[in-house]
Amino acid sequence: MERYSYPNFWQIKGFIIPMAVLFSAGLLAALYLPYGQEILMLNSWRTAPFNAFFRLGTFMGESVPYIIAILISLFWRFRHTIMLTTASLMILPYAYWLKDIIRVQRPLTWFRENGLLDQLVVVPHVPLASGFTSFPSGHTMAACTLYTLLAMMLRLRKPVWGFFCAFMIVWVGCSRIFLAQHFLRDVLVGCIVTGK
Repeated sequence: MERYSYPNFWQIKGFIIPMAVLFSAGLLAALYLPYGQEILMLNSWRTAPFNAFFRLGTFMGESVPYIIAILISLFWRFRHTIMLTTASLMILPYAYWLKDIIRVQRPLTWFRENGLLDQLVVVPHVPLASGFTSFPSGHTMAACTLYTLLAMMLRLRKPVWGFFCAFMIVWVGCSRIFLAQHFLRDVLVGCIVTGK
């Protein structure tokens, strides 16, 4: 019987290099830009083709991609099924527990309280969440967990799969900012707290 081992996280070059570069760029932007400015900078981009693209990006951080990955893993390796199922069941309560403890305003609430709501252009037919559940981004946490696990499970003999998994995480994170659901800092910390 062949022993299966997962690659060391840092050995996944097609994944870790783009993630490190993009995370560093996001960190610099978060340090440089005034709070909330990253959302306002995207106002002119909130048009039909981008709206649909980023709405789909948010969808890729929800439960359906987990369900698809779990169903496919049933025909691949049962241990992958167990890992993906466990991750999917743990990430949501973990995210809400953190949100409940930290209690940071959502962009809608923050812009309203700071008198900047009139400057915000929103994506049509996307209800904006309000209140104190912004930090960290649960969608980003879910995406980071799912696509990092997939990157490790695929063993990434071809770097293109690593780039694909990295792209999926970045797409979900950027979509949360684009849809004015989270600030950049929420997204960056969403990646960090999942242990990546």
